[in-house]
Amino acid sequence: MTKIALLAGACFLGLAVSPATAQPVSNGTGPADAAETGEIVVTAQKREQKLLDVPVAISAISTDTLINQNITSLSSYFSRVPGLQLAGARSSQISLRGITTGGASNPTIAILVDDVPFGSSTYLGNATIPDFDPATLQRIEVLRGPQGTLYGAASLGGLLKYVTKTPDTRQFFGRVEIGANKVDDGGYGHSIRGSVNVPILADRMALSLSGFLVENPQWIDYYASSGAVPATVAAASLSRNANKSKTWGGRAALFVKPFDGVTLNFSAMKQRRDTEGDAEGRNLLNVASVTDLRPVSTVPGVAPRGTLLPDRSTTTGIGLGRFNNELYTGRADIDLGFAKLTSVSAWGRSRLITSSDTTPVFGFLLPFYAAQSGQTTRLANNTELKKFSQEVRLGGEGPLVDWLVGGFYTKEKSDAPQIITVLNGSGSVAGTPYAGLNPSTYREISAFGDVTWHATNRLDIQVGARYADNKQNWSSTTVTEPQVVPIFGPSSVVPASSKDNAFTWLVTPSFKITPDMMIFARVATGYRPGGINTVLPGVPPTFDSDSVTSYELGLKGSAMDRAVTYDLALFQIDWKDIQLQSTNTANQFVYYVNAPKARSRGVEAQVSMRPWSGFTADANATYTDATLRANLPPNTLETTNLIGAKGDRLPYSAKFTGTLSLDQEIPLNDQLSGFVGGTVVYVGRRYGAFNNIAGAIRPSMPSYTSIDLRAGVSIDKAWRLSIYARNVTDRHGLLNLDSRGGSLARPQANFIQPRTVGFNVSGEF
Repeated sequence: MTKIALLAGACFLGLAVSPATAQPVSNGTGPADAAETGEIVVTAQKREQKLLDVPVAISAISTDTLINQNITSLSSYFSRVPGLQLAGARSSQISLRGITTGGASNPTIAILVDDVPFGSSTYLGNATIPDFDPATLQRIEVLRGPQGTLYGAASLGGLLKYVTKTPDTRQFFGRVEIGANKVDDGGYGHSIRGSVNVPILADRMALSLSGFLVENPQWIDYYASSGAVPATVAAASLSRNANKSKTWGGRAALFVKPFDGVTLNFSAMKQRRDTEGDAEGRNLLNVASVTDLRPVSTVPGVAPRGTLLPDRSTTTGIGLGRFNNELYTGRADIDLGFAKLTSVSAWGRSRLITSSDTTPVFGFLLPFYAAQSGQTTRLANNTELKKFSQEVRLGGEGPLVDWLVGGFYTKEKSDAPQIITVLNGSGSVAGTPYAGLNPSTYREISAFGDVTWHATNRLDIQVGARYADNKQNWSSTTVTEPQVVPIFGPSSVVPASSKDNAFTWLVTPSFKITPDMMIFARVATGYRPGGINTVLPGVPPTFDSDSVTSYELGLKGSAMDRAVTYDLALFQIDWKDIQLQSTNTANQFVYYVNAPKARSRGVEAQVSMRPWSGFTADANATYTDATLRANLPPNTLETTNLIGAKGDRLPYSAKFTGTLSLDQEIPLNDQLSGFVGGTVVYVGRRYGAFNNIAGAIRPSMPSYTSIDLRAGVSIDKAWRLSIYARNVTDRHGLLNLDSRGGSLARPQANFIQPRTVGFNVSGEF
């Protein structure tokens, strides 16, 4: 029924479509920022263009939508974007159009802050996705399909771009917001946000500052490590509402216009997130099996309300995570008359420090240490990424040709030390079976160009190309204790390196059927760099790059005197040499291999409608069929590869997803107005990662529907009180189900947040 309702909503909106004039709203995601003409302006192709003139499948979520719907993180808006899937908070755990194989492989979506690539191009520097105060954003742009020509590596599925506001040199203004919320049968959360814009010199210089603090509500229980708990445990030992997550940070931006035709923009961002419970803040629960998703307790005698993995020891007090993100950027734009010269420089650092109980995974090590009652194993990770990037480009526009040429350089340094310890029941260290350091570097140099020929006043033909050369170096240093050498191998220092290059291209003809309706075809390619493997017996030292070729036909436009916008896309993506994360079953270490090929094909539709004043209806629906097109490589004597056959579905890709949002503003008097709205999200059935163990059941995540409601009042459009309820029906929507290749007796599940009610009070000055 949910599928029928969402499709009916999209079709109902689409019935009103007829050629007319452009519409000042984003396609299917709510109102976007508009130029004085009422058109939406985006920078998807590294120059300002009207959204409906861009021959790319793109969604734009504006600051107004983010604020009005209290959208503050990727987990809040991913379902509003056609084809966007979310399986976790790291950059490798999001995907578009089904281009993912699961696991922490090299990312398939590029993350950008303005025009700066954020995070690593490889799995070795796998960063978390930053959060932003919505008031500091102009919009969020999501480009679907490979963007390898303008954005290079790791954008073979698409890209997610945060576009921030430029400081205003004419007006002083600011915004403050406080909020609180509560999870059903759980704890309380709160937030505070503030931003201010300060003109320094009229038309020449301005500064903006922002900061935020968010403590999310808690609702999951956990216990002391299972080995330290006696056979019979009283209910009083339960630690309730323990999945803590606290995030805070700030951003400063400076705009300088020293001369006419020259602008400089500088920014600095810093964020930190602390978690307790599950070290990575994923809100994991143990469930009975891949076919029985009821939460279960790992502690005998205790009936769970929802039991987190046993991820904290009462004696050592660890089971924590800390995530730091920093990004410093500088941009210069120089108007040369015939073209604009742009230079974008950036340096960033991401750090993840986690420590967690891994007894369910590495418990096989305990017999090597004269196993005692209460012994556990713990895994500590300290991943750090430092990244410098530099882009220089020159672009011009003319009546016959628009053109862009540029070069890009990046240097990444990352390390991912891992230490496994065995703890006695008292918390003392019984041994350190494995300690590994993995310092690595990644360097990429590329050149790109893009030309759009205006063949007629209605026909444009765009071609583009990019050549990239990258090199990686890695030094694997491991220290293993004698008794576990048969499992992990002897202590060693093994250097390794990897090189590859890629040529990506695109061809995009587009035709204006009317001034407000465009049809386009797009053939484009993208790639991910290869990389270096953990040193394991029988595992190749490196794995190769993979690539995609995408074929797309799109239709977009507006109708009914800017009352309706629509966007329809048909696509097929052929993916070859796909990178897979596999597991060595002897020691549970992961490694990477290449598989032959996969394919994703589907259709996406977005419609936005404003039939009367104050009312907004947005709908989108996506059908995706993403499958393997050949069997996965067979096992060898020393390794156990993933098991998959031609026709098997790719991980985390639902065949059908859909969203319907309705909002109405209600004028009450000259100063006071009210608003009410709601969003329905449907996510279809998905499969988890492929298994390593023959005969194991592959995880399957059932479909779910969530409903959000919101209402409130505003005074003079400046002060605003909003109340909201998320997941009103308290559905247990499953985002991720991990059985570690079929080896975990109790799989780990990550559900959407239970029913949550809250409020926000905000004011602008």
